[in-house]
Amino acid sequence: MWGSPKPMSSTLPLFAHSVASFVAAADKVAIAVALAAAAGAKFLATYYVNVVRWRPHTHRPSTNLPFPLHFVGHMPDRVFLRPCGRSLEAYMGECRRAGESCALLHSFAGPVFFPFDRRDAEYILRRGGNFKKARIFDTLATIFGKMGLFTQRDDATHSVHRKALTSAFASDALRVAFDSVITGCALDLVDRVAEIVRPAPCGGEPRAAVDLEPLVNAYALKVILAAAFGSLGTCDKANVEFRRMITAFGNAKQMFIPGGRWILTKAMRDFLASASAVRRLCVAAVEDAKSHETSDDTRRKLLVDYIADSRRSGLFNDEAVADHIVTFLLAGHETTTTHVMWALYLLAKHPHVQRELLEDLEAAVTIDQMPSLDTLHALTLLNNVHKEALRLYPPAVGIVREAAVNEFLPFSQVFVPKGAEVFVSVFCMQRDPAIWGDDALEFRPSRFDDRAFIDEHVGMGGYLPFSHGKRNCIGKDLAQDESLMAIAVVVRRFRLALPANTPAQVALSQRLTLRPRDPVLLEIYPRAPPSTRTGK
Repeated sequence: MWGSPKPMSSTLPLFAHSVASFVAAADKVAIAVALAAAAGAKFLATYYVNVVRWRPHTHRPSTNLPFPLHFVGHMPDRVFLRPCGRSLEAYMGECRRAGESCALLHSFAGPVFFPFDRRDAEYILRRGGNFKKARIFDTLATIFGKMGLFTQRDDATHSVHRKALTSAFASDALRVAFDSVITGCALDLVDRVAEIVRPAPCGGEPRAAVDLEPLVNAYALKVILAAAFGSLGTCDKANVEFRRMITAFGNAKQMFIPGGRWILTKAMRDFLASASAVRRLCVAAVEDAKSHETSDDTRRKLLVDYIADSRRSGLFNDEAVADHIVTFLLAGHETTTTHVMWALYLLAKHPHVQRELLEDLEAAVTIDQMPSLDTLHALTLLNNVHKEALRLYPPAVGIVREAAVNEFLPFSQVFVPKGAEVFVSVFCMQRDPAIWGDDALEFRPSRFDDRAFIDEHVGMGGYLPFSHGKRNCIGKDLAQDESLMAIAVVVRRFRLALPANTPAQVALSQRLTLRPRDPVLLEIYPRAPPSTRTGK
């Protein structure tokens, strides 16, 4: 009457589906409970930190928060650094008008001192032992590892590793190898750009406005891969994995909230998976380089060889080797890509500067000639464009330090208790009218010709694209060479312009570096030889 029972094989899929649905529902409940518990703990912890513990150290009345904001703080999202919904620039201006030179911002992780005086910034970065790497770098260790120079919080270990790696970057052999690599990769870059605009006649209309970021990214990655490993075999795959990880990093903003990385949302899972893939790729590249080691003393020595020497001597363990390689590959190409793209955007936006730069380049090299780095270093305007682009759009928007002892900022007269974080806003310092003058927001490369002004009014604390002190960027000279070459060869062979619908101000997005929120499109016109141009 009831019919024959269904075979077991037909009920298994239904049972499995029911179990999966139950697990999915339980997972959502667990996440909701975890979020509620975290919110409750955050409420109590923030009240204690912001009201009970740190309130006595807030010396400036206007930096005190109204009662409702005790619990959410100035910076609900530390990635965007927008206190009370305002940009840091606007907030700094308000505090300046109130006669203040330092503000106390409250965040999920506790108080963050925000000095405005460039002399305080220089003081903080000079006193490396008293202001160590902040806790936020433990979060970034998810990408770079804990032993790399960028995320290493122990000053003694950092000093030893930095000394060993500095000798590698300073070696004549590596410099020569790097120079030849840059030239070859730059030639490949202009060839790829030419492929895009080839349908357009010289000086004619471009086929379309294009995003050059993928090509510049591939160029920067090729340079660092070739200099580090002497091989481009993994370049395409590495390019894909790095871009995927950077996108995932921008989506997983919860990691900057204490405990947020343990809440495995889809964005967080995607980021962790892509970060693991990048790390495996770097480790595989190291192993591949080791397998091709040879006893031939005439072989060109690569960056990985210098790191391998430190491992054989016992200075680096396997974890340190992997962390240093990940740091060099990721930070080395990502910052260069961002900077070159901003420089090209600014030149497209200011055609008169682009024309002046072209005249300098035409006097130095022919259109079919690749310039040497010595030639580029001698071009004043090119170097000033490089510096001015770094000033307006620094790849790293800020420097975060944690007070290792009770400290006192001498110029703003503010006491910084042990354990407090200090945020030096590179972005704000380099756009501050009090430092750079009323035209601080304008693109004016010639400002760097006035050395007396730079030395007297800017100093080291007002211009920090590569940081300052013992923790400054170890590869800044190589990054400069890489950037100068890319800017020079693109401008020498192509005219750049912005499409008519480009907004006056590009919206910004802070991921690993300061990037435009949306792709910046450029119109690209192949340059005709001077003899064939109208009027020449």
